Amino acid sequence: SDLRDALTALDQVFEKSAYLVGNRFTAADICVSYHLYWCRLWPELEIIFRDFPKVMAYVDRMKEMPSATQADVFSYKE
Repeated sequence: SDLRDALTALDQVFEKSAYLVGNRFTAADICVSYHLYWCRLWPELEIIFRDFPKVMAYVDRMKEMPSATQADVFSYKE
């Protein structure tokens, strides 16, 4: 599937680096991690994400960044 292909590519990136571009936090990390966060809200997709532990750890790291917690960007309230 397209999602699995994308997650495989991201998992390979996170084998070498903590971030998407080089080894530093950029706007790309904000955009991608936020979209990954939203994908994980669907139970059907969360199951797929479990096969990609480096991607899961990346999203969790991005959620814990001081700027993200201060802005409360990774919170979904029904």
